[in-house]
This record gives sequence, structure tokens and C-alpha cells, in this order.
Amino acid sequence: MTKAKKTPETIDRQMWFGSQDANLREFFAIDGKRFKMEIKSDSYETQSFGRIFVWSADKLDWSEVYRIPGQLMKTERGLIYGTPRKTLSVVDFYKDSQTLIENAKKIVF
Repeated sequence: MTKAKKTPETIDRQMWFGSQDANLREFFAIDGKRFKMEIKSDSYETQSFGRIFVWSADKLDWSEVYRIPGQLMKTERGLIYGTPRKTLSVVDFYKDSQTLIENAKKIVF
């Protein structure tokens, strides 16, 4: 018997620029569980990160499941720079988002 593939269903996605960073925050559900993913691409490697949380109905809070430190991220640093400033796309954060989702699925399911 094969396991059903657990595909994320997006609830909400936000992308924005800060003063020296580019950010993605996405809320989604997989097999009835709610997740929040945050990716920050800062101009400084040590201030960049990717992390994913699962919602705990018992605690009424988000619990971190997995984290990628800036030194290991695949998302390009310095997304904020350029003339004209580029428009953010989920493609900019794709590699790290897939790493976060795949590891969260391994841990939670």
C-alpha cells in the first residue's frame, strides 16, 4: 500500500520588502494540519533564515518544526537591491520553501 502524497493547500501568502530584506510568509494546510512558513532573505547572511511552524490546537500557539540558518539557505541574498527593484515572486523562495515543507512533513506525519 502506498502512502498518499501530502500536498500543501495555500491559505494565505504574503511577500514584502523590509529596509534591507525580502520576506515570505505563507499559511497552508496539509492533511488537516495548519502550517506557517517564514523565509527572510537579508543582505546579511547571519540575519537570513527559513522556518516552519505547525499549529497546536492544544496550546493555541505555533510550534517551530524546522529551521534553516542563513548560512545554509539557497534563497538569493540581496533580493532587495537592484534598479528598478524587482517584484518578489514565490520562485525567489522556492528551494528553501521546498526544503522546509519536505522536512516538516517528515517530522509531523
